[in-house]
Amino acid sequence: MTDSEVRKVIRLVAASPHSWADATTRGVAEAAKTIRDLGSATITRRDALIDGGQIVLYRVQLEVSFRLDRERDVAGTDHQTVQVRRYLVIANKTLSSPDLANAISERQAAGPCEFHLVVPATSDAARWASVAAGSDPVGGLAADANLVMQQLEEAQAEAAARLEAHVGAMREMGIDVTSEIGSSDPYTAARTAMDRSSFDEIIVSTLPAGISKWLRMDLESRLRRSTHLPVTVCTPGD
Repeated sequence: MTDSEVRKVIRLVAASPHSWADATTRGVAEAAKTIRDLGSATITRRDALIDGGQIVLYRVQLEVSFRLDRERDVAGTDHQTVQVRRYLVIANKTLSSPDLANAISERQAAGPCEFHLVVPATSDAARWASVAAGSDPVGGLAADANLVMQQLEEAQAEAAARLEAHVGAMREMGIDVTSEIGSSDPYTAARTAMDRSSFDEIIVSTLPAGISKWLRMDLESRLRRSTHLPVTVCTPGD
């Protein structure tokens, strides 16, 4: 760590059926998928789950540090650096919309930048979860827990497939992007991503007014109030 670096530390828990070392490796590998410039990982706690007198799961709690500053080395130069801007993009069904593509292209053309793309795994599973909890305002029926899990898994698989294809296309265009599948609640998904980095702007891509659940939940205003960042909303036809 140099005198000019600013670093952030977060805590995470990782597990492995093999060893504490393997749990640590898995935790760091998972963090590296969405966090840039990892610097160190400190094990603050170790424990294990035991079944029948045998250890069945090794768990570690890690404190992972990473750099927050925006200086990046310029390829082909001798220690020359440049400051980049960071954009958080929240999108799901409109991930491939021309409006979002235009917004990203405009920021890419304005200067060095990086994008972090979060796709909330949204589905009807939230409604089924409320039924299971006995809080469904209409039916009041007992929900099948297996159906809840199936819908959640389907939502995550659909979001992952959409995200993988789009991120690959962005990288082919020379766009510096990282990505993750987020919580089904877009507000929670955005705040979770912000806990692991810092951003200059949030871009929300959603369906048109009238059918967008995200607009009905006032996502734009909530993000703006809680983050004090500019929030741009892209909807089809803008």
